[in-house]
Amino acid sequence: MRYKEYRICMYIRLSKEDDDIFMKDESNSITSQRSLIYRYINEHEEFDGCTVIEKCDDGLSGTTFDRRPSFTEMIEMAKKGEIECIIVKDFSRFGRDYIELGDYLEQFFPFLNIRFISINDGYDSAALADGETGGLDVAFRNLVYDYYARETSKKQRIAWRRAAEKGEYKAALAMYGYNKSKTEKGKLVIDPATAPIVREIFEMRISGMTLRDIVRNLNDRNIPCPQEAHILSGITRKWKNADRKKYWDISVVSALLHDEKYTGTMVNLKTRVNPITKKQEKTERNEWVKVKGTHEAIIDYETFTKAASTLDNMQVSHERVYKNIYYCGCCGRMMSIYHGRWGECRIRNSTKGKQCRDSYGSITRLDEKVLEAVKLNVKTLLDELELEKKLKPSKSISASDEIAIIQKSIKLEEYAWMKLYDMYREGEISREDFIVRKKEYDDTIKGMEERLALLREEVHLMNDNKPDHNRLIRFLETDKLTDEIKECMIEKVYVYSKDKIKIIWKFDDYIGCMDNAV
Repeated sequence: MRYKEYRICMYIRLSKEDDDIFMKDESNSITSQRSLIYRYINEHEEFDGCTVIEKCDDGLSGTTFDRRPSFTEMIEMAKKGEIECIIVKDFSRFGRDYIELGDYLEQFFPFLNIRFISINDGYDSAALADGETGGLDVAFRNLVYDYYARETSKKQRIAWRRAAEKGEYKAALAMYGYNKSKTEKGKLVIDPATAPIVREIFEMRISGMTLRDIVRNLNDRNIPCPQEAHILSGITRKWKNADRKKYWDISVVSALLHDEKYTGTMVNLKTRVNPITKKQEKTERNEWVKVKGTHEAIIDYETFTKAASTLDNMQVSHERVYKNIYYCGCCGRMMSIYHGRWGECRIRNSTKGKQCRDSYGSITRLDEKVLEAVKLNVKTLLDELELEKKLKPSKSISASDEIAIIQKSIKLEEYAWMKLYDMYREGEISREDFIVRKKEYDDTIKGMEERLALLREEVHLMNDNKPDHNRLIRFLETDKLTDEIKECMIEKVYVYSKDKIKIIWKFDDYIGCMDNAV
């Protein structure tokens, strides 16, 4: 049988664990997986003329499913009915969490009528439907893959620890002032072009220059910042705002002055991946691994200590909590706030009059302008709420109550679906009846979810984003732009000059009384 309109999605995955921990397995390479799957398709006449779609996740672990972008795209296509078949090299390429993998094989794919093929495992769900394969054999393989993934992850952590104890540099890009050695793996060598800039930054700080003055000095001399230097050197990667010129800023200079690696001491394991959340988090300082003399120092330890101590003193004496809502009206960057009194675009003094020159102002004066606009809008908003209250007809059922009813109905439908699926698996209903009733279930759930989304949006607009009456009265009576007002009402404030700003409100649907520019 030939499926001229049959759409196949081949899924390919290669993780760092597979690529280079203790051995390299060429059979798992992207090229090898692709060739194997294409060969399988070409050898089966039933797939002649089929559309083949490729989804590939390179360098991503198989222990998680929802954090792989191409995998997520493939599943969304399956939900929309855009593919009928998924083919992988083996189960481990699809995923290494055997419980979640089992859910896909036993529930999700049969529910969507998706055929799933794992070539090296000899698994084809079309044959499974006839009782030929699957069951305990598949579960055992999945358990082995899950165990393998855990063991590999453990070995990877051990490998990282060993590399850290050896003082190896493992980051993808060399730190500013250094290059990666071409002859010794994990070793840094001084970059003659940027190392003098590092020394100069430390010298400027020790001489008494503020971080702000250092930033201005570097930008005025058109010295490329670390990210710009990487781009100019020809390194290609997905940079954020890659098309926008990069400048030095206070955070970059501060991080450089705090980096002990410039003394020739390698510092590793400053972060780790949380085994539960899978997110990166900072480790305690006593858990860092430091190895001295791993590479040539750019500055001596005494110079580093002096510079770092001035930074620590500065942070203690000037630390202030301030919710920054101000952005440059020219370039869109968040403005720098100095001691809570003065704000300006971070690159205002770096563009030599071409742009961002006027994006500055007294924070006190800017706050006064914003508060004035807030009060005008609050007064109008209170009037609108009062009018809305008078005109709005009473409802027999609130949006919140209807949401609760629909959520309960969805749970009941899901329970009914589970019973239906059990009936299908036990042979109590035919495949044709199952597909028809599945379509009815899909339509019912889709309708309820669409209605639920509309109701939630209504509640969000009417309740979540709109301040309550008492809070608005409090805003109207205050003489200070508080963090509560900023959090509740203001998204951003673009500063074009000390006399011209534009306010982006958090709920424009309820504010229409004035021009946002003041």
